[in-house]
Amino acid sequence: MAGQYLTNPDWFNPGTAFIAQGWGALLVGTGVGCWTVRNDGLTTGSRAMLLLLLVTNASWIVLHIMAILNGVETSLAWLQVAMSVVVSSWSAMLLRQPARVVVE
Repeated sequence: MAGQYLTNPDWFNPGTAFIAQGWGALLVGTGVGCWTVRNDGLTTGSRAMLLLLLVTNASWIVLHIMAILNGVETSLAWLQVAMSVVVSSWSAMLLRQPARVVVE
């Protein structure tokens, strides 16, 4: 992974491995939370999950763009930026709706 994303793979150390593992745990927790509230309709929990997705993905957009422009990450990280734009736009769109409609 470091060879694909970092411009200098030697920067990968135990600290970055720990952060990567924490990021993975956060992704699993977010996935479980989203799965739990998927059919709840307009509740505080579902809106909180959408707000979490919006804030975290907007932050990742800024972080990855700064890393790319400062030469820390390779241009492959633009894919992460694109995915974060899609998810943050989707969550912002759902947050703006007064009631979500579940299509079966």
